[in-house]
Amino acid sequence: MKKSRMFLVLLATVTVFCLSACTASHTSKKNDSDSSTEQSGDNKSNPTNETAGTNETAGTDETIKATEKGSVFTDYNGKTADEIAENIQKIRTVTKDDTMENFGERFDYTPDSTGIEKVYSHNAQYHWLSGKDGATEYVTLVTLHSKTGEDDKLQVDQSSYVSITIELNDKETAMAVYDKVCALLQPSWGQIKDDGTFEPFNPIDNRDENSWLTTYGARNISLAWPNENNDHYEMHILISMRVADK
Repeated sequence: MKKSRMFLVLLATVTVFCLSACTASHTSKKNDSDSSTEQSGDNKSNPTNETAGTNETAGTDETIKATEKGSVFTDYNGKTADEIAENIQKIRTVTKDDTMENFGERFDYTPDSTGIEKVYSHNAQYHWLSGKDGATEYVTLVTLHSKTGEDDKLQVDQSSYVSITIELNDKETAMAVYDKVCALLQPSWGQIKDDGTFEPFNPIDNRDENSWLTTYGARNISLAWPNENNDHYEMHILISMRVADK
């Protein structure tokens, strides 16, 4: 009888120890995963991970304002690089009440076609054949990727993103916009250090004579020079969605 009691006591002690160890291990893994905005064993060599946050404002106290209806321009003629970069910010900013159906209302010119698919790919496409009033420099395609709830509202998480394609005629403007978008993408590619500061990682940056591609983890920007098939500079941006807090 005494041996049985000793065995039960020993068994209970071992069980408590195992549970404590498992809890500590789980907590450690959770804390490790919370310390960076891109998850991988070697973040610098693995550019395919998703961002862990939705606002990409690491290390800042930026207030993200909601995008007003009709405030996103589709005519890029004569626009400065700063104006275009700000327009891109408006495109990717959503609120808790936004849906794929009302997302297009932010543009000043109704898309020529809209396609929404919520069952399998959770995508919505908004396509333009020209900018407002026939502009030749314009946004041609915006693709929204995000899960939606039963109320049709967007459920933004680390996998939510917006794909934006823009046609530009001026080389200097295209190159300046490219650098500004790189600055927008940088906060999604790094880690929070022990002292609370953000440490960015180096992107994969390839800039050839007639095409550029810069990759920040799962996000990127590319720029193609005019050629025999296209008479414009074509920019493609893959950027995380962010949620307005004001």
